[in-house]
Amino acid sequence: MGDKLLVKLPSDVGYAPQNAREQEWLPYLAERLTLPIPVPVAQGKPNADYPFHWAINRYLEGEVASVEKPRDMEQFARDLGEFLRELQAVEVPEDGPEAGAESCYRGAALQIYADETHRFLTPLADEIPSEKLRQIFDEALKTPWDKPTVWVHGDIAPSNLLVKSDRLVAVIDWGIMSVGDPACDLAIAWMTFDEETRPIFLKATGCDAATIKRGRAWALWGAVIRYHHLEKWRADESRHVIAQILTEI
Repeated sequence: MGDKLLVKLPSDVGYAPQNAREQEWLPYLAERLTLPIPVPVAQGKPNADYPFHWAINRYLEGEVASVEKPRDMEQFARDLGEFLRELQAVEVPEDGPEAGAESCYRGAALQIYADETHRFLTPLADEIPSEKLRQIFDEALKTPWDKPTVWVHGDIAPSNLLVKSDRLVAVIDWGIMSVGDPACDLAIAWMTFDEETRPIFLKATGCDAATIKRGRAWALWGAVIRYHHLEKWRADESRHVIAQILTEI
């Protein structure tokens, strides 16, 4: 909408509740984070032509990192890790958005996806060392989050990270943000980074070894459920994640 505003319209009923979450909490976070994030300036109401609430946000400059890949991945890893550390340090209000169904369980206990992970690993035994991967996941289950809840973005992926001149300049798409266990935000360590840049990212987040274990398990869950995805790029991404995890065994 012009050169300063962006219209955001949920594309399905499942995404509709995310608008309210962003309307309520993005202004709070925007005041407390160094990097820009979307700031709602107005909310549209449903009518006969469109069935959901929708938003007008301030437009943020930059290209999504999945399209314009940063050339300096070490700096990108550091930028992103430091952003997550800052996010986790933001004070959590008593009525902060709970982790649950509306956040697709991001920020909730890893246990929520244990049965599904085991179920999808079983038929892959002839293609990947599924038993070793099962052990990695089960070890992570033994390290539940036992600290005060922190802010969780919920979908830290290259498509939600804006870059400009090789630097991270904004983080978008906060519809499944919550307060809880930040481990799910670490899954990108195995999706996007490699053996050289992954330690840089993880160190910059300041997360402890147990949280990193759970982050690896979150990445594994996402990979195994998409391993045979009909879209080739998703299947290739899943195989890449599993290969990165196996380098650490």
